[in-house]
Amino acid sequence: MMDYLRKLLTQKELEAKTSDDLEKIDTIKDLFTDDGIFFKMNIDTAYGILYFLGIPKDKIEETYMSLISPETYMKESKPYFIGNIQK
Repeated sequence: MMDYLRKLLTQKELEAKTSDDLEKIDTIKDLFTDDGIFFKMNIDTAYGILYFLGIPKDKIEETYMSLISPETYMKESKPYFIGNIQK
């Protein structure tokens, strides 16, 4: 899903018409360097980013829920080690 959002961001950058949009795009680019960023931000910010990227209003909640799903969490979480045992 993050790859898809990055593609939307790239498209948004190509179509940007104002310095305000470019500033938002740069901020989102910085955030998107972390694949797990949606686990770390509040819901209002997340919805705002998804809306800015052009996710249809009726799909924002569904998109957000997939970004913070347990499956996504397991995929984005890095395993940690205690001694020789992986947890």
